[in-house]
Order: sequence, then structure tokens, then C-alpha cells
Amino acid sequence: MKTIVSTIIKKNNYNKRDLNRGVLKSSDLNSEDVSKIPVKKKDKKTKVLIQLFFSTLYISTFTFGGGFVIITFMKQKFVDKLHWIDEQEMLDLTALAQSSPGAIAVNAAIYHSFAFFPI
Repeated sequence: MKTIVSTIIKKNNYNKRDLNRGVLKSSDLNSEDVSKIPVKKKDKKTKVLIQLFFSTLYISTFTFGGGFVIITFMKQKFVDKLHWIDEQEMLDLTALAQSSPGAIAVNAAIYHSFAFFPI
């Protein structure tokens, strides 16, 4: 990013005092300069969120039999395969989802997601 700003400063004959006063305009930045800005790769949290989304989407879409069947598949996926939570935490979250009003599958998905990524 520093090299892009320094290129703009040289191209438009700005000095550091002008830059500090905010003389740099958005029109000074063209599409070639924007394409040179480094973009961070997806971090680990984004990858896990995508994996969480597709895991719950797959479980919810292809499971028949109700919420308790979905919770069984969630246990197999999140506890046994991915090791994101342990079995005791899974039981606690399932009990909490069962005692909350609403569909148990939706509540379980919400509580498990919150366990993985607390606010």
C-alpha cells in the first residue's frame, strides 16, 4: 500500500505536507493502482465458517426423521469427524436446544454455531 501511495505522490508532484493535509484525491487513484493493492487471503475463521455452513446445509437438506436425527448427524460431524467440540459439550448444547422454544434442529444449529464462534 505504501508503494501505491508513493507512486501517486510522485506522479502528481505531491509532497508529504500535502498528503497530511488531505490533498490526495480519489481521482488520483486509477484502476491500475487499485489492482496492485494486496488482498488478504481467507483467514482460518472464514474457512471454518464456510465449512460450518456447508456441513449444516448438507445435514439439514439430506436428513429425514426430525430434529433428533439431525442432532445425531451433527454429533457425528462436529464431535467425531471434525473434533470442534467434545461429547459432553454436545450433550449440554443438545439439552439447551431441547429446552428452548422452537424446533430442536434450528436451536441446536444456533447453539452449536455459537459454541464454535462466540460473539
